[in-house]
Amino acid sequence: MDTHLSSVCSIFQRQIEATKREIERKRNRMQRIATLIAEMSSNPNPDTAAINNLQEEKKLIEIELENDGNALAVLEEEFTMHC
Repeated sequence: MDTHLSSVCSIFQRQIEATKREIERKRNRMQRIATLIAEMSSNPNPDTAAINNLQEEKKLIEIELENDGNALAVLEEEFTMHC
């Protein structure tokens, strides 16, 4: 493997690992939000505005996770094709 291809493969590997870490971070954030929503909803007088904001944030993270998953698939496919 030539030096250039080795560098490209190394870049792909770093991007793949960074994307996986980002996906894991967002999944953890979604879990924390779900827990917060459940806790807030169980209160006698739930703060519906705060709950709605958290639900919106969760929806946005879900979209980001879908995009990150697609990006990861492309990166892994490119890595497989070139490395």
